[in-house]
Formats: sequence, structure tokens, C-alpha cells
Amino acid sequence: MIWQVPGLSVAAQAFLYVVALNSDVSDLVRMLAATIALVAAAAAVQLLLKHRFHEETFSLVIDASRKRRGVHPLEGLGWFKEIATLDAETEEAKSGDKPSYLKHWGEGALRRRVATPSSVAVWTMTLCVFAAADTLLIVGAMLDHCGVVRLFA
Repeated sequence: MIWQVPGLSVAAQAFLYVVALNSDVSDLVRMLAATIALVAAAAAVQLLLKHRFHEETFSLVIDASRKRRGVHPLEGLGWFKEIATLDAETEEAKSGDKPSYLKHWGEGALRRRVATPSSVAVWTMTLCVFAAADTLLIVGAMLDHCGVVRLFA
């Protein structure tokens, strides 16, 4: 469910932006749509971070249990590298090179920019951008309603 949250939020934002940016609807309806979009973005961030918290907590419990039983913890790709290196049938084990899955991504800019950042952090930032846009839409609708400036003419 952790990755359904951003997708559902983006779908909700798209629907609500159609209403909030429509100049044919009243200012109050636009404010309402933008407010609902803001609440949806905030709720999505909270739920995404809550799921991440539970995922990390559960991972710590599993690792502690594995250590008590004398089994190596499953941290990152360390366990996968160990299996690939120990497997005598792989080219990497024979040559002592990096496993092929690491060679594919390399150590360059692509890996640093795409594979290294936390997806939770990227999606949290994306949802915060939506929340900022929603706030601007609320302010714009309020200014329109008060007659200060007509943004959605």
C-alpha cells in the first residue's frame, strides 16, 4: 500500500486541479477544490511517512530476530552481493570483480541521481510541491473572491 498513496494522490490532485483552475466555476468552489487538494496532499504525505516508519520498524525487528538466531541481517543489497560473490558459478566470483548488477548502474551520475535517492523522500517532496501549489490556488481564489485581483478570468 505504501506506493499506492502517491499514485492515488496524483490522480486526486489532477481531478481537483481541473475544478480549481476552471474559470467557469465560482470562487468558493475553486477554494473548496483547492482546499480538498491540499488536505489530500497532506494526508498522502502523512500516510506515506507512516508506512515508511512501520516498514523500517518491522525491518529492525526482523534484523534483531535474525541476529539472535545467528543469521546475517538483510541490510540493503549486502546479502545479495554476498550470495553473488560466494556463488562459484558466477563470473564475478571467478574474477573478483563487482557483480554485474552493480556494473550496469556503475558509480556515475545516473546511479547517483536515479538509484541512490530515497523514493520516499522524492515522493514526499513531490507531494509537498502539490501542497504548495494547492495553497497558491486557495490564495488566488480568495483574492478573486475579495475582488483584489482577478487571476482566473
